[in-house]
Amino acid sequence: MDTVEPARLAQHLQRVEEAYYQARKCMSPTIGQHGPLQVAERDSFLLLLRQKCPATADYPELVWELLCE
Repeated sequence: MDTVEPARLAQHLQRVEEAYYQARKCMSPTIGQHGPLQVAERDSFLLLLRQKCPATADYPELVWELLCE
């Protein structure tokens, strides 16, 4: 973020926000069915993310942080 031009920073932040909302929307049925994700489920989660939400899978660390306990 420190190296991004100020004019482009807003675009990058918008992409992060979109990834967050897309991940929540895509994964909410799984979370509703199985509850919050546990650390032991990380690998399975990332595989599921690639299959069900490929656009969101580009941000696995962000998504994991938002969806786990």
